Amino acid sequence: MPRMASWGPIKISTTSSKFQRKASQLNAEDPNSSSGLSFTETLMEALAKRKNRFKEITEELNQRINKEEQEGTYVKSPINEETIRSIMQRVIERQFKADGEGEKYVYDPANNLKMSETLAKQIRDRIKNLQYPRYRVVSFVTVVEKKQQGLSYKMKYILDPNLDNFVRFYYETSHLCIVATAILIHKD
Repeated sequence: MPRMASWGPIKISTTSSKFQRKASQLNAEDPNSSSGLSFTETLMEALAKRKNRFKEITEELNQRINKEEQEGTYVKSPINEETIRSIMQRVIERQFKADGEGEKYVYDPANNLKMSETLAKQIRDRIKNLQYPRYRVVSFVTVVEKKQQGLSYKMKYILDPNLDNFVRFYYETSHLCIVATAILIHKD
């Protein structure tokens, strides 16, 4: 006749006495195990131990961070946002003055791709000339036609708040909006 072993709400049927001997050996070897513990209780106990371990690690990490901040051993970003923003403004405004059209510039999808690439490259090159040591510069420009709509611009990147930085410049004419973004990422 098959015997039924229960472990919490789960029931396992077996006909082998080998399984019964193995289970009794495990219970005999482990003095901490209790045959009265259900699966849920065992799982909850294991999760509690894991949670306490991560609490200890988090506390230790926070203590190290606080110590670095007090001693001033962490590296501060040398990036001057206002200088970069003024570079972006000069590059974008010069593009429209060079055309000689100023406010008469009309949104043209065929030309705007090339204009976006040119503006992004010029901004990146000018920021590189500032020679921030050990920084990689990424810049991109978005040109959007204005047709009585709003503009919501979001970006999501993982940046180090102490070393990395980004600068955004928004330029608007009667026909289009330009959003230029430069991201400076520390190489280490």
